[in-house]
Amino acid sequence: SKGISLRGPAHSFLGNVYYDGKPVCDDKWDLLDAQVVCHQLGLGPAIAATTDSFFGIPEDEFGFDNVECIGSESALLNCEHSTTPNCDMGEAAGVICSRVDIRQGEVFLDNLPVCSTFWDEKHAKVACRQMGYSNGVVSNGVVARERSSSVNYHQQTFDCSGLEQNLLGCPMVNSSNCTGQQVNVLCTGPVSVKLIGGENSASGNVYFMNGPVCDDNWDIEDGDVVCRNLGFESAIEVTKGSFFGPVYRDFTTNHVQCSGYEDTFEVCSKRDKKGTFCSKMEAAGVFCNVTKANGHHINKRQDQEAAGSTVNIGQQVMGALGSCNEDSGGGGEDGELEDAAEGAAEDALIAARRSKRNSESGCSDAHGAILDSVLNLWTNQYAASQEERETLKKEVMASGKEVTSNIMNQALSALSQS
Repeated sequence: SKGISLRGPAHSFLGNVYYDGKPVCDDKWDLLDAQVVCHQLGLGPAIAATTDSFFGIPEDEFGFDNVECIGSESALLNCEHSTTPNCDMGEAAGVICSRVDIRQGEVFLDNLPVCSTFWDEKHAKVACRQMGYSNGVVSNGVVARERSSSVNYHQQTFDCSGLEQNLLGCPMVNSSNCTGQQVNVLCTGPVSVKLIGGENSASGNVYFMNGPVCDDNWDIEDGDVVCRNLGFESAIEVTKGSFFGPVYRDFTTNHVQCSGYEDTFEVCSKRDKKGTFCSKMEAAGVFCNVTKANGHHINKRQDQEAAGSTVNIGQQVMGALGSCNEDSGGGGEDGELEDAAEGAAEDALIAARRSKRNSESGCSDAHGAILDSVLNLWTNQYAASQEERETLKKEVMASGKEVTSNIMNQALSALSQS
């Protein structure tokens, strides 16, 4: 096949990279190369660049080697590369892309347009928050596509509460009966602050310019400005001591002194990065006030502490991969076994159940391996030192593959910034 493609699991957003039917070698392969591949495929930003034939041993000879992209190329062919590879079968390059892409306000899922039916301001706010804005509305701009039989809309859409950090954090619902047009959002209020580690976008450690804020002199006036900057009413409470989990990026500012009336966090008095010396347990945080108009309760510190129970590792990543026990043809396990039961002996039923369990177990193992790779890659790319890398691995890759919601949400949020 001609052009760029992915091969591996039955998902369109991850796999080993092929060009013109030949695998790409992983020599010099990095996130910038992966970004070009994801863009060329019409997918969202690259989450990870994989190596060592992570998605399976390729069957063909390699076509490209030593790929070196700067990240802005429109196609992998435009990047520096060699066409005389010297690689073995265990060196295939791969990618994991985000399923969501937003182009000039138009929302795509798996490179298919998303229908605007059921979309309202809550959904638009999440989409715009994902792009670094505080507010958004559903637009009827000229770029929106009118509903027609020739448009192949995605069969699913998002059911957002309005507090999610990004669209993939929203539950998915069926949208096969699309009666609208393609979603188009208009975003306003660009922001340079973000909350990471909380149970939703209204709470978390404060990040400014992609790095955490140190908690020296941190007070409620500072929190008020952050919350209003993010489109919320005000701050309920500020936190210190990395309340939402330890931070693994370099601090970008310290000694923040807002009066409480500033329009944006950027104009508050604060020290620059050179004057900041803080440990990973000194991040400033905040709980923002979510008004009743948004249909959500006010989040308090005790709510976050109560929510500190463990969650399945990689909730968003595993959600994107899909469930291992979803119906493939309708009816579910009970229906399949009832069909098998007609005229079948008891040992046949037992064998059918065992086969079903084995299939689900194999699927779960494959999903777990993908998740482990994502987190390992994130660790290598963002941890500031070997000590912090080892600490993060121990905390994230905990026994039983369960971790506190603070640590997991922070890792996943950092992935979305890559």
